[in-house]
Amino acid sequence: MTRGTGPAPHADPRRARRCRTCRGWGTLIAAPGGLALCRGCQIPRQRSAPAVPYAQETPPRRAARYSAAAPAVRRPSAAP
Repeated sequence: MTRGTGPAPHADPRRARRCRTCRGWGTLIAAPGGLALCRGCQIPRQRSAPAVPYAQETPPRRAARYSAAAPAVRRPSAAP
């Protein structure tokens, strides 16, 4: 395909892949966790830490601490 022919990348919603960090239309690289980051955002992130979705960043034990199933008041046991 020659340069300048065909629809713009954002015209087709199936090909509309933008960077998750800067929302740019640059060359996207598949990051760990299924994120699509452009080359400018991916390379600095590889040096610091791998990209993971927000759901994997929060540990599950933190969510269980504030759940409704947890007792509101913890009383000491009646053991002698």
